[in-house]
Amino acid sequence: MKRGFIFEFLCLWGALLLCLVAGSPAMGDAVGRGLVPTQQCRAYPLKPLQPRGTDGAAKDGTFKTASEEASETFRQELEDWVKKHGTPVYIEPLNPEQQKELLAKRITPGMGMALEPYLSLLYALHRVPIYFDVKGQDENKLESPFPDFYQPTWAEFFDAIARQTGTRWKYGITEKGGGGWRFSKPPLPLPYSLTVPEGWTVNDNEGFMISYRPPPGRYHPAEGMDVYIKGTYSAEKEVRNSLFIRVRDEIALSLAKPADKDITAKVMARTTVDGTEALFWEYKNPQRPITGRLWAFVKDGKAFAFFSAMGNENEDALLPQVEAMVKSFKVLDHQLSDMVRP
Repeated sequence: MKRGFIFEFLCLWGALLLCLVAGSPAMGDAVGRGLVPTQQCRAYPLKPLQPRGTDGAAKDGTFKTASEEASETFRQELEDWVKKHGTPVYIEPLNPEQQKELLAKRITPGMGMALEPYLSLLYALHRVPIYFDVKGQDENKLESPFPDFYQPTWAEFFDAIARQTGTRWKYGITEKGGGGWRFSKPPLPLPYSLTVPEGWTVNDNEGFMISYRPPPGRYHPAEGMDVYIKGTYSAEKEVRNSLFIRVRDEIALSLAKPADKDITAKVMARTTVDGTEALFWEYKNPQRPITGRLWAFVKDGKAFAFFSAMGNENEDALLPQVEAMVKSFKVLDHQLSDMVRP
């Protein structure tokens, strides 16, 4: 069982490497940014890698590296396959019902790598073509807002990508007549509203985190409040509430444990944000005169966390303004993407 898993993993990774290196004109051009020549990847019949010794003979427990296999085996086999079958291979577009069906399926995100190789890996694993019309995103490292125990739907997953790349998504037809999911400007709107105190500045170019800062000069640049957009969640009705509580607790602990490794959700206070129960935690730094405050909650499947840090000498001025922002916070009711949905 373990050996089969290793073979499958190396096979998929070899396919990814091959897609990344096979950029000759004979291989065809990718439509849009962030996608390798998917026509060939889609049609190429993958075969498991075999364990080999240094002499090339099969030996248990000894493998050539993925790059060696890609250069010696996969690339040659792919070139032979293209010579025989031609290129490109047409990607059949999805009709509205098929789009809806895909968006409702669940995926294990497995983010944590740069955009371009990640999209290539997604295609190798799931055969879902994704195109980017925005330049300058290739080196951005994608992060998942979802706890490890949760598998988002493709729609929730697409929003997580769009949120941190400053885009929004829709299904479209390529110039060659195939179908794919296209990400383009403008960015998704914020899924919430709040009242910003007079003179405060807003930085919404940080993906999942939107920073609110008091007027510069008098206060430290880290003082103020950050709003974390932690994803959208869904489940069957009978388990929905328990899921939302589990997500809320996990988000709160992920932000609190760097300061207090022994903290638990049970010892956190309960408060209300936008009519929903939220966890609240206050932490006084033992080394510095700084107090941190954390709120975490899930409403209508949308998860948020607030974190505020301020020097103790500025609390009289800043804390009432932060509390007013929290009180004014409203979750907005809109679809996962503002683009046309099936």
